[in-house]
Amino acid sequence: MDAFHINSTKPFYLNNKNKDYFLEDFEILSTILSALSWRKYNGSIKMITDEKGAEFYEKNGLTSLWDKGIDINILESTKENINYKSFWAAGKILALKYQKTPVFMMDTDFIVWNEIKNLITDLNGVIAIHREALDKSIYPDKENLLIPSGYKF
Repeated sequence: MDAFHINSTKPFYLNNKNKDYFLEDFEILSTILSALSWRKYNGSIKMITDEKGAEFYEKNGLTSLWDKGIDINILESTKENINYKSFWAAGKILALKYQKTPVFMMDTDFIVWNEIKNLITDLNGVIAIHREALDKSIYPDKENLLIPSGYKF
């Protein structure tokens, strides 16, 4: 079973304009555990990121975590005008759009500690590990989103 991680650095640079991209140590550790545990128990995994993300992983010797490699083409070739301040997770949707199914999209802090293929009965649908609480401090009402003029939900 194939999986992928996604890491768009664009949201990072909204608040860190003059800094080099970085991840905290605990984020690096969870990424390592996530990729290696998936590979041990469930299959192959790749990273979808942009140039800055790929440079970070290369500089820190992490590229071998993803046996299917690091793909920068999806995020670097995207022409959509996305407001990453409002849609900070848009990279996930962009990445998912180009995947061959069945595939598992995993956050880099999600660690699968066991084989899961016997738990999945239908690979034609969407599976979520949990629902996000729609906390208004994180997810604003649609009336408060910064959207293009004329956009219709």
